[in-house]
This record gives sequence, C-alpha cells and structure tokens, in this order.
Amino acid sequence: DRDGVADALGLAGASAGLAGDFARAEPLVRRSLELHREAGDRLGEGRNLNDLGLLHSRQGRPAEALPFYRQARDLIAEAGAKDGCAQISINLATARLKLGDVAGSVEEAEAACAIYRETGNRKGLANALEVLARGHRRAGSPEAARGALLEALALCLAIKDGSVGRTVLEQLEPGVDAPPESWEVFAEELMTLRL
Repeated sequence: DRDGVADALGLAGASAGLAGDFARAEPLVRRSLELHREAGDRLGEGRNLNDLGLLHSRQGRPAEALPFYRQARDLIAEAGAKDGCAQISINLATARLKLGDVAGSVEEAEAACAIYRETGNRKGLANALEVLARGHRRAGSPEAARGALLEALALCLAIKDGSVGRTVLEQLEPGVDAPPESWEVFAEELMTLRL
C-alpha cells in the first residue's frame, strides 16, 4: 500500500527529527512527500511540508522553514483540515518570532486562536495562547501576554492536561501575573496532571 509506505516514511522522518537526527530525517520526509505528490494526497503532502518546516526550524533556520509552512497551510486548508491549519499557524508564529517579526508572530498566533475557538479544540487553543503570549511579551504588551497566559492555564486545568500548562507556568511570574495564592493552586494542580 503506497499510502501506508508514504505515511510510515513521513512518521519515521518526523521521529528522527524530534530525536535530532536531521541527516536521517530530511531524506525520509522528502521521500514521503514524493509519494504523497505522486498519489495526489494533498493532506499528506501538507503534513510533509510542515515536517520539513519543523526540521529547518529545529536546526536554527526559521527563515528557511517559512515557505514550507506556508505551502503546507495552503494544502491543508484546501483539504479542509482546520485544526491542521491552526497548528501550522502556530509553527509560523514561532518561526516569525525567532526572526524578530513580532507583529507577524502575533497575527499568526491570533489566527490559530480563532480557528481553535471555532473548532472547540481547547488543548490547541491553550497552545496557541501560550505562543501568542510570547509574541505579546516581545511586543511590549505585558497585560495582553498575561491575559493569554491565564486563559491558557485555565484551559489546561479544565481539560486536565499539563503538557501545555507547564510551559505556561514557566512564563508566569508569581505575584506579578497571578496572585500568589492562585499561583500555588495552579502549580499544585498542574503537577498532578498527565503530560
């Protein structure tokens, strides 16, 4: 099954990239991309392009990641995968922030938040809000950053998932971004949640 092979290659490449084995990762993802293109699988192609963007970004080359992300988002939007578009907007926001394009980063993160609000994906929204907060902080808008972080934290607690919540907590300052008593409650509750 050609689709199964393409998906397996893409997954192996993405996994190698997460492990930092970029020399192995990129050829696997590119071969998966070729197979998805040959099969006319636009969604698979979009996932592979996003993975190529992630590989470039993880290697400290966010400028090279941007075209991959943009192509991926176009294909995934064409396939109607809204949450996939939102995730790629988060990837774009992160890359643009690394490049110093703070306004562009905030714009991408806000787009991701809007999509996740529409689809009801609370974990995705919490993740997008955390990225949005980083953009607001860099833009010199601490109040906007604080609001995004506290909303993200509330979502993490509501869905009982600490994977994003721990990242949010790292950005909050006790006594500044949240009253000390709520900080203690948030930290205690998050420590009991699954990753």
